[in-house]
Amino acid sequence: MLMDLLAHCLILNYKKGAYIMKLKNNPDVEIMRSSNMVYEKLTIEIYYKGEPIAQINQDQGKNALELELFTEFNLKEEFRIKMPLLDFMDALVLAQKSLTENTE
Repeated sequence: MLMDLLAHCLILNYKKGAYIMKLKNNPDVEIMRSSNMVYEKLTIEIYYKGEPIAQINQDQGKNALELELFTEFNLKEEFRIKMPLLDFMDALVLAQKSLTENTE
């Protein structure tokens, strides 16, 4: 399955158990797949133009991936943007549909 995912990416490097990839259609987006010491299982960190913007972890299980968005608001511990990945993906699909479907 990882090989299917890599078809959409260019592998830049493989260091110390971490894949570092860029999207073929947008090289400003980098993806690092690794085992972060903070989490028990694998994580994916997503970078845009060299800045970390999100992290996805599988600590709750492969069917309950968790997404954490990094923003300036994360300076306040009580306001962390962290949610189930599927919820965020559903929101993106809904937003895309509402912007692209005819609403006349």
